[in-house]
Amino acid sequence: MINDNSVDQLIELVDSPSSAHSFVTEIEDDAIWAVSTGLKRRALFYLRRDAQAALAIAELILNISGWREMPRIRALGLQTKAIVLTLSLREFEEALELFGESEAIYRDYDEELEIAIGQVSRIWALACLQRYDQAFAASEWTTEILTEHEAYQPLAALSNNLAAIYGRRGQDLEALERFEQVEAAYNRLGQEGHHRRPIALINKAIVLRNLGRFSESVSANEAAHRLAIELEQTATVARAEQNLGITYFLLGHINRAQLLLQKARDTFISDQRYRCLLYT
Repeated sequence: MINDNSVDQLIELVDSPSSAHSFVTEIEDDAIWAVSTGLKRRALFYLRRDAQAALAIAELILNISGWREMPRIRALGLQTKAIVLTLSLREFEEALELFGESEAIYRDYDEELEIAIGQVSRIWALACLQRYDQAFAASEWTTEILTEHEAYQPLAALSNNLAAIYGRRGQDLEALERFEQVEAAYNRLGQEGHHRRPIALINKAIVLRNLGRFSESVSANEAAHRLAIELEQTATVARAEQNLGITYFLLGHINRAQLLLQKARDTFISDQRYRCLLYT
């Protein structure tokens, strides 16, 4: 498809703004939105393996919005960058500002579904800042809109985030029950769910560890590690190693823990995920 070809060509020009600008001027108005959403999908693909590539693509979308003077594309770019900052780089405060700017533009176009999709990651940013009441309040509206539009993939991602939030609040049994529902939802999503299962398994492993169910936690983490390797999700591989290292440390397997934590640390440094180092 021409849109897929355009996405590929633009990504090749991501480090050359002038060339990308020239290329974008040749794209028809009725195709530029499809190309921009294609770039967003590609940025989200890179979330789990190359944070800097994902960030560069988000910036490219923002450049396109300026070159073409299209506010909806700016909203898309702001949302994409906010998601990258939240899920890859842990820059939560900056991400929340960008989510807010994006939502304001989308409201002007009555794009409630696009707002709800962004809310899934915004809720996680709020939770990571321990603003749990705001996160749960936002989840009610988001669930309603996503359900109304039958947006099952974002709904499953939201369920994963909410399950992890329950775990952060010490409600481990409720979190574990929700993770079982998340796994079932990802299974129903087929290939798309398959790509998202490693993170859900890691989150589940953390809750199992909190409950003292160490053998089950290790098994879930190892399953996440194997699947992430299969899917070439290098950042997720590192997260699995990080969490498995913490578990082994708690079990007194210090040398094994240190090896895993160092491997995770090396990956995070190479991908400039510096805030992830706080956990290694």
